[in-house]
Amino acid sequence: MRDQICCTACATPGSGTTDHVTAAAEGGPTSAANGQGLCEDCNLTKETPGWRHTVTSGPLEPHHVQITTPTGHTHHSRAPDSTRARADWIQIEPGRWILAA
Repeated sequence: MRDQICCTACATPGSGTTDHVTAAAEGGPTSAANGQGLCEDCNLTKETPGWRHTVTSGPLEPHHVQITTPTGHTHHSRAPDSTRARADWIQIEPGRWILAA
């Protein structure tokens, strides 16, 4: 569990699921960068009109998802800092990074 809780949207413990931030049906990749943990209620709510979840972090930053409600309010889910140093990442070309061994 990324944040030691099951749901990164409502922060409640319980039975969580792994979910795509951008749905696979909308072209979202199945990857850690496009993943989030949601409880069943938040997962279903996310699929209703007006809700939007967006990854706003880059490869060198802790994973961050911005959640926008139908009323325009925004909430943020940010992963804890990684134990790996940022210097371990090497940019090989614009938008492409590798992890140094």
